[in-house]
Amino acid sequence: TFKVKMENFAKPNENTEKDIIVDKANEWVEISVDFTDAGATNFDRLVLFPGWDVSNAGIFYIDDIDQK
Repeated sequence: TFKVKMENFAKPNENTEKDIIVDKANEWVEISVDFTDAGATNFDRLVLFPGWDVSNAGIFYIDDIDQK
């Protein structure tokens, strides 16, 4: 599981997160996360949790983060 979280730094209780299942190992995987249901909240922090809730999940390489 790859957890992606959007936070408002000034208001820590204002956040939203999504879990993305990644079922491949040792190869590049493109993931897309849709936060349109989060509303018009002012998020100013993106937090990534690769290998969420997995002990010794290994090494993750993250590249080309794009916001649309």
